[in-house]
This record gives sequence, C-alpha cells and structure tokens, in this order.
Amino acid sequence: MSVFYRLHQDQSTGTKRSGKWYARAVSTAVINTRQLAEIIQR
Repeated sequence: MSVFYRLHQDQSTGTKRSGKWYARAVSTAVINTRQLAEIIQR
C-alpha cells in the first residue's frame, strides 16, 4: 500500500501561508478491516 501525494497551492488571502505550496495525501482505494487483516497476514 503506497501513499500518494498531490501538490496543492493555498489560495487564501491575507494569511501567512497564502500562495505557498504543500502536499496533500490522496486516497486511491478504500479497503475494509478484513482485507487489511489479510494484507498484514501475508
């Protein structure tokens, strides 16, 4: 299970972080507890 990130630029105005870039984690798939247990078991 990999973690993917998407770059995002802050569009707010009048703050210290306006215009700065940062990464957001992106969800590519959703699994349930049983599937996660099978992955961990392997």
